[in-house]
Amino acid sequence: MITVVAALINKNNKFLIAKRSTGSKELIGKWEFPGGKVETNENEMDAIEREIKEEFELNIKAKKFLTNNIYKYPSKEIDLRLYDCEYISGSFKLHDHSDYKFVDKTEITNYDLCPADIPLANYIKEHFTNEIDRLTIGKIYSNKDIASVFKCSLMGGMRRSKATNSLVLIAKHDNPLYDDVWTEEGILNYTGMGTVGDQDINFGQNKTLKNAKQQNIKVYLFESYKENEYYYCGEVELCGDIYTDNELDSKGQIRKVIKFPLKKKANNIKILLNKEDVENSEKIKEKKVQNLSTEQLKSRIKNVNSKSSSKEVKTIYRERNPLIVEYTKKRSKGICDLCGKEAPFKDKNGNPYLESHHVITLAEGGPDAIYNTVSICPNCHRKVHILKSKKDIQKLQKIILKYLLEDEDYENIKKYKELFENSHE
Repeated sequence: MITVVAALINKNNKFLIAKRSTGSKELIGKWEFPGGKVETNENEMDAIEREIKEEFELNIKAKKFLTNNIYKYPSKEIDLRLYDCEYISGSFKLHDHSDYKFVDKTEITNYDLCPADIPLANYIKEHFTNEIDRLTIGKIYSNKDIASVFKCSLMGGMRRSKATNSLVLIAKHDNPLYDDVWTEEGILNYTGMGTVGDQDINFGQNKTLKNAKQQNIKVYLFESYKENEYYYCGEVELCGDIYTDNELDSKGQIRKVIKFPLKKKANNIKILLNKEDVENSEKIKEKKVQNLSTEQLKSRIKNVNSKSSSKEVKTIYRERNPLIVEYTKKRSKGICDLCGKEAPFKDKNGNPYLESHHVITLAEGGPDAIYNTVSICPNCHRKVHILKSKKDIQKLQKIILKYLLEDEDYENIKKYKELFENSHE
């Protein structure tokens, strides 16, 4: 049996195959993973590097053994052994082949391969995943990650990559005037390229997206609610007629925009967003429109879609001990610990309605204990979370200490001092 080594050389997630022009008559004109025989006392990895140098004048580095196939030709039996190899340097010069191509793993078996190479091609199709295939839907990636995987630009909302034959779409949800909105039917009406004036369907990547299906360009979507954090939504495709709508441009002028209705190919995989990210996005949008006058707001509202979209979010629920909650409320005797006023109303059981609040929140690592909790009215509760005023926090700390001193609760006074002294370090 003859040992033959073959090279799997990967370039931008495509693999090298070459068309034989020498050797056995029955193999001339067929495609193969290039390589050759291992010489006596020669290491297999050295052999594959030598063969590729002789056949193509390329320098490669053999990295690891992948798989093998034992095949019996009429005149000989071979053990064909495939190695994962890295291109180092050199330009193609054909000595034993008439042609070469880098092909996608799904296309390899479309070529007339040498019989011994067919099982190797099937192995690659089944086991070899490219960097794009290894992305996880719903996972957050950085801008640098996206550029590295797709070999695309770091900038722009529509990023074309010829290296990976893809178009990456970025939907940034931080602008109330240019937001891309999902419908309840799971369709994203994605706004085209161009920030000033009417958008042109044949401009830049608008044309790429329009023709993506016909030109076999894969389209991938990322959504962002926070700077440099992008949720991967997977591959998407056009699912309806491209249309135009009236929206404002970056100068505040009404113009025609192009809308691409898109749907996710893996629509069965749910993407859970961090609740904090969505809320942060809403706050950014609210901030951006605060400086608009009433007249400006009214004119822009005319072009706003009245249908709201829904998003599935994930949040961390931190349990609160009901004993701590109830004791804190009873301790305050119906008076808000912050504003000093009576509870604004009574609940169905006739008790003053106040809400338990942790001065150092549970999310910040604060303890669920009476030396860290107060009872405040809904208005003050909202105020504390939004303003995060040091003055309010210090006032609540003093209120807690007052309660503990009145009860002569020295054990919790000690814990109180340790907690709030550490919080100021």
